[in-house]
Amino acid sequence: MKQYLDFVLFLVPEKCKTNAWGGCDWSALGIGKRDDSVSGGVNYCCSEDAVSDGSCTSEQLGRLIVDPKLFQGQQKSIEVPQNPDEEFGFKDPIFEITVSGEYVLLLGNCDDYGIDIFAVGSMEWKSVKGYLPGEMYGLMFFYVALMIIYIVLLLWYYCGMRLYQ
Repeated sequence: MKQYLDFVLFLVPEKCKTNAWGGCDWSALGIGKRDDSVSGGVNYCCSEDAVSDGSCTSEQLGRLIVDPKLFQGQQKSIEVPQNPDEEFGFKDPIFEITVSGEYVLLLGNCDDYGIDIFAVGSMEWKSVKGYLPGEMYGLMFFYVALMIIYIVLLLWYYCGMRLYQ
């Protein structure tokens, strides 16, 4: 049996149906299945118990449970090599985001009998306007206005110094 590392990226809607703890119910978005027999009430991985409960099919065994009818995000998988020391990675690591908002990137290693995976790497989020963080975007206009005021003051001071030298 092959082991996979699943990646799921999805936008959290502003009016997301909340769960008992006040957070967004991901199962309503198509990630995982409601199951009161597991801790937390949601089963995210397709295990032998989940197959017997009917939460997923035997073809999904060892994978993240994603309902294609409800899920609106992007999903990618990497096949994990059987040699524990072998490095692996994405062939196409870019997730294209077209709508701004709050996103969740979920990593799933759901194979109960597979090898442990040690994930190392970096993640970059780039806006279409550059690498400026979203919370700093409004301050950019303030800093531009401040720079213009300083330039006007500098020119006014320079003209005054030249006039009265």
